[in-house]
Amino acid sequence: MRTSLRTLFAALVASSATLLMPASASAQATVIYNVTADYNTNRLQIVGANLCTTSNCSTPPSTITVSGYNATLTADPQTWTTLVVNIPTILLVGNTPGNPPIPGSYVLRVSASTATGKTYYTDVTLGTAGPTGATGPSGPSGPSGPSGADGAAGATGPSGPSGPEGPTGVTGSPGAAGATGATGPTGATGASGSGNTIKSSNLDGTAGSAGATATSTTYAAPATGTAASVSITVTGTKRVLVTLTTTCSNSSNDSGCFMSFAATGGLTQSASDNFAVGNGRSPGPAPGRTIAQSSSFLVTVTGNTTFTAQYRTVANTAQFAAHNIIVQVFD
Repeated sequence: MRTSLRTLFAALVASSATLLMPASASAQATVIYNVTADYNTNRLQIVGANLCTTSNCSTPPSTITVSGYNATLTADPQTWTTLVVNIPTILLVGNTPGNPPIPGSYVLRVSASTATGKTYYTDVTLGTAGPTGATGPSGPSGPSGPSGADGAAGATGPSGPSGPEGPTGVTGSPGAAGATGATGPTGATGASGSGNTIKSSNLDGTAGSAGATATSTTYAAPATGTAASVSITVTGTKRVLVTLTTTCSNSSNDSGCFMSFAATGGLTQSASDNFAVGNGRSPGPAPGRTIAQSSSFLVTVTGNTTFTAQYRTVANTAQFAAHNIIVQVFD
């Protein structure tokens, strides 16, 4: 049975998707950023982009399923960025409305239309996983198979004559131990393997100051505090995995915060939502709710490169309690 206040959130992060939607939503691909499960009402709130055929959702999605079972839209307002659906009854305990969902991982599918790029799949975890059950007893051994037929016997070769047994020789005395040879020189250190060069702004660069703030709605250095920054030294063309982590909040009700990075040197790149973590809308209703996210992006550099974090707010003031850049160099 479920308690009156039991609510579990299943947050799914989209690692490199932009959260700024073009004016013509119907021409863009359908994307899901976050799915929230409310076990009091057995509903799923789906947050993403281009979830309907039209931007005002006058034409709803053609298909919404959870592991192949149709999920119906609720009477809540539906938009091209937020849909609210009922969890299919067949996925509830006892297939009975009002009961909690059967715990497990399910595949959520949203098809805004039948056009290419208008269908998005993501995993949703409902309930909590129970403990691993005890190992069952071993089954009985199967019967032995029949023996194969004997092969034909080969011809017996002629026996050779036995030679005379020789006398036992005298045991010789042990020889003297030889001198220990000189230790050879230490070999050269092998080349570092691919992916073994890892640096972070917190340990190897400039750590982002706790509580840094952003007041600009476009990416820039923090209004207060220090931006996270880290540099790498490479020779030739290398692939680099850049990981951004942040914990941020916004002073405005239901507003968001973002962190991206700019690159200089072996890669010239401006900060943008295509390479960012954060959310355009923190969980409401009260302001100051925290968003914690981490995303990784693969880039190519041609020499020494510096990665510097930049920040933006959706409205009012965004605060970044923690923010870090981690880079990993591959051959």
